[in-house]
Amino acid sequence: MFYAQGYFRQRLDDKVGSAKSICNRRERASDGTCIGKHGEPVTIQIDTRGSSIRAKVWRVKVGRIDLLLLDSNVDGNAPEDRELTSRLYGGDGRVRIRQELLLGVAACAR
Repeated sequence: MFYAQGYFRQRLDDKVGSAKSICNRRERASDGTCIGKHGEPVTIQIDTRGSSIRAKVWRVKVGRIDLLLLDSNVDGNAPEDRELTSRLYGGDGRVRIRQELLLGVAACAR
């Protein structure tokens, strides 16, 4: 998942913890958007009971490995679905289930 706001750095000073958010900007994705066979950006779509969730696929090089990330902040998604990939932690059980559904179905579509 491409968590734009979900990661943070933790630090312990004299037994007191602190966290600093890290903003992951889409333009920092080293290789950028995955491009399909016909030159179009790669996207996935999953159908849920009430709607469809779309996600753009980003490709980032990690050493010699391509890491594929899903970004649901795309046109056509409902506002709540656009937020699915914004934070690693947060939201309620419904948000977590929808995140897992997006990730699980996308992994099978590979």
